[in-house]
Amino acid sequence: IFFGLLLFIGNKISTGYLLFVLLMLTGAVRYQHARTILPSDHILQFGPDSVTAIRGRIISSRFAASGRNQYIVAIDSVYVNDHAQSVSGKILLVTKKVTQKFDYGSQLKVRGRLLLPSEARNPGQFNYRQYLAAHDIYFVSRITAIDSLDILGLDPGTTVWSSVLLPVKSYCQHLNPSARAIINALILGEKQDLERTDIENFQKVGVVHVLAISGLHVGYVVVFVFSILSLLRLSQVYRIIILALVLVIYIFIVDFKPPVLRASLMVLLYLWSQLLQRKVSTANLIAAAAFIILIFKPQELFNPGFQFSFAAVIAIIYGYKRISPVIPKSSVLRKNKILNGVLINPLLVSLAAVSGTVPLTLYYYGTFPLIAIIANIIVIPMIGMMVLLGFFMLVLSPVSSALTDGLGVLIQLIFELLNRIVSRFAHLPLASLDIPNPDLWLTLILATGLGIIFFSTPRQWIGLLPYYCITLTLYILIRLIPSPPVLEVTFIDVGQGDAALLRFPNQSTMLIDGGDASPHWDNGKQTLIPLLKQQGILRINYLVGSHAHNDHVGGFSAILDRLTVDTLVVSPYAYRSKKYTDLLQTCADKHIPVRRVMKGARLYPDSTSRVYILHPDSGHVIHHSGSGAECNNSSLVMKIQYGNNGILFTGDMEMEAEPALFPYHNFMESEIIKIAHHGSKTSTSDKFLEYINPLVAVIPVARKNKFKHPSPGTVKRLHSRQIKTYFTSRDGAGMFHIGSQKIKKINWRNR
Repeated sequence: IFFGLLLFIGNKISTGYLLFVLLMLTGAVRYQHARTILPSDHILQFGPDSVTAIRGRIISSRFAASGRNQYIVAIDSVYVNDHAQSVSGKILLVTKKVTQKFDYGSQLKVRGRLLLPSEARNPGQFNYRQYLAAHDIYFVSRITAIDSLDILGLDPGTTVWSSVLLPVKSYCQHLNPSARAIINALILGEKQDLERTDIENFQKVGVVHVLAISGLHVGYVVVFVFSILSLLRLSQVYRIIILALVLVIYIFIVDFKPPVLRASLMVLLYLWSQLLQRKVSTANLIAAAAFIILIFKPQELFNPGFQFSFAAVIAIIYGYKRISPVIPKSSVLRKNKILNGVLINPLLVSLAAVSGTVPLTLYYYGTFPLIAIIANIIVIPMIGMMVLLGFFMLVLSPVSSALTDGLGVLIQLIFELLNRIVSRFAHLPLASLDIPNPDLWLTLILATGLGIIFFSTPRQWIGLLPYYCITLTLYILIRLIPSPPVLEVTFIDVGQGDAALLRFPNQSTMLIDGGDASPHWDNGKQTLIPLLKQQGILRINYLVGSHAHNDHVGGFSAILDRLTVDTLVVSPYAYRSKKYTDLLQTCADKHIPVRRVMKGARLYPDSTSRVYILHPDSGHVIHHSGSGAECNNSSLVMKIQYGNNGILFTGDMEMEAEPALFPYHNFMESEIIKIAHHGSKTSTSDKFLEYINPLVAVIPVARKNKFKHPSPGTVKRLHSRQIKTYFTSRDGAGMFHIGSQKIKKINWRNR
């Protein structure tokens, strides 16, 4: 692209433009080098199955109240067949049920398998493997017993680290218990001990950034240090030197998190210019900070934290000037100094920051935070109070436990008040607006539009507007080009449960089952919602619960809460569980029709597709014992036909109910079958398979589940018939495009 532009502009090439092109090309080469070229002795040279133990030194630790502690270990040796070999690289060590905590510099020998970090299991889901790889970590070791570890010694590192940095970080992690979770989040950026519901409320309001470490926190560090130094009679040079040292220490304490690194580098560069008595432009400070970070870690360019941090600061600095005229300086609000300082200016700054990060917020989260602009005005000062009190705790913790305990209680009280305020905001009808996640091209177009507004004058807008409109129109026209009609079905990996999404040729949608929901993992919130938004789906025409067990309908609550649902379809079997009762009550409260369907019913999502309900019959909807098998055998069995291809969904129906379907004979024949009851030994008989005669079978099942599903006998029956079998535990989500004649397996990870 750049060379094409060079040819286009011919002789009008400026030195600045050439330098820009050279910089971009050099950056691309540096990124490729950092991503693909590893030392010859790197741990990736060894297959994880060949390694029986590793030896290394802890270089970072993260403790959680749950006891699930994490350590980054710099490896110096691996053991293959009991022979040590020197290597380089890092792994993530996770300890669970191990009460002992290990200090920075602890040298360990860890026995056990190395595991690859988990990939995204479904479209739209967080890719943990990719995240760790960006931090040069490619393997994970999980330990549940102390006898899997040998402590070989302690190497605390340099005197500065062991005498200054490590004690300060330890103080943060062992402060007053009532405030520890909050302080760890606000000062160290570690949110693992905060309640999930609290984090979700902050996310919904659009102010979750205050719980993460950010440039805002560096501002509080600067205010805190200068407040302390103002009490001392020190020259400006000494104040600058002390502040610079504190910022360097803080960078190390938070493990070089991008927002802190960006803000600290900008402050340090500004302080340096002050010492040299030279003026410096804000644009140069931003560019220099980005340049320094990307020289050492070019992968940070694709880190959302890096992107949000720079987008926010650029928007505040340059967007504020464009947004400020919205409230004229001649207005009564602006003339009142108190209102202007306390309300108007913070409101405009908040508006600029939120506006500047909107493309990223939409791209990563599919959410437009409507209330965030107002919420920031209340939240940020309260967070500032807690951060400043936290720094005082940090300073006073070696001196007086009574003072730190008192400050801890005060911080806890402020946080509880803040939580109540945020919770109220979160439950407002239009606190945030869910929208489909835009693709990368639309995100870039939106970001370009903001760039034009922020960096151009109104007169220049007139000249640029036609080009922008043409670009946007071309994008829309390209997206409107019709694709060949297909029925898209995605068998979603929800662990030990079922969920499948169907999108018909007319774009109507059907979600069959939704996995389970527990306090630790809600498939509705953490699996289904991200997938649906990533697929551009905010409306479910048919929400189908095959039967009432929690591992099939538990995730529906989040769907009903966040998305529009036209109709809930369930079996008539009367099952009495709290989750199922609450589900039906929610539908009643939201005036969502509930259809209880049996054998012979049909659904009509698309004129080109046919949806037949084959089961349950009248004999399987009567509540007798209420046993699990009885509920399983009341499952909806659905055949979906598109052209010459059919899909059979079987819920958890067991073998004893299968004869009720045999009278259908060849009508049951389907190219794809969702295997019943996670492939248990009680389902999917030979005779049942004979009637269906599938080409493809999908088994929704969790890895290492306690039920030992799928049964070897079931898998053997499938293989004996040469049926291509997919396991969600092994393959993740399975996506298929079903045409009127052909079926195509889609690799959604490469879409």
